[in-house]
Amino acid sequence: AFGQVASQPLEFVPLRDPRSLRAGDSLEVELRFRGVPLAGAPVHADRAAFDAPRTAGADGHGAAGVAAVTDARGRFVVPLAANGLW
Repeated sequence: AFGQVASQPLEFVPLRDPRSLRAGDSLEVELRFRGVPLAGAPVHADRAAFDAPRTAGADGHGAAGVAAVTDARGRFVVPLAANGLW
């Protein structure tokens, strides 16, 4: 069910099963707005670190944070620097 569109106004649709991924893998995600891929949108992904204190980077987010802009197909890639909840 990970790749199914839920028909929400704004939604992230993972293109691979996130449960199958480990640290060092990458997750490609499609951002959809009203059912249509959204190109050129700034996005940010970060890891929820429950097991250790987070070290904030220059932007105030955790060191594992990833900033990207969706491509023409509304897609972006999150390199998974560590296991856990992203």
